[in-house]
Amino acid sequence: NIPVLAKEEDAADAFATVLLIEYFEQGQEIAISAADLFRLESHDIVHFETSDFSGEHSLDIQRYYSTLCKVYGSAPKQYAHLIKDNAFSPERAELCIEDYEYISQSWLNVLEPYIKK
Repeated sequence: NIPVLAKEEDAADAFATVLLIEYFEQGQEIAISAADLFRLESHDIVHFETSDFSGEHSLDIQRYYSTLCKVYGSAPKQYAHLIKDNAFSPERAELCIEDYEYISQSWLNVLEPYIKK
């Protein structure tokens, strides 16, 4: 009964990334490994079809960048190399910090009644 206010798969990706970062030792590294799988899957597409854009999932390459953005936003100094290595603009890097703060607080607020202390 948790509300989903975006594409279900994008919400699931955000949820998983926040949980990894907030509750698991080395969670950021696990999230980066998951992002790397999205990047590898994106190499399978040589030419995009209309169905690639109209599906229920974001493109794998979008999922890759979105996950890296969240990891960077959770610890900008520690993960500054992600921004540099993946050519994020300075403006987008700043938004990653704001986005992670917003998305993590949103998920933690929604999940508060379900999380055991």
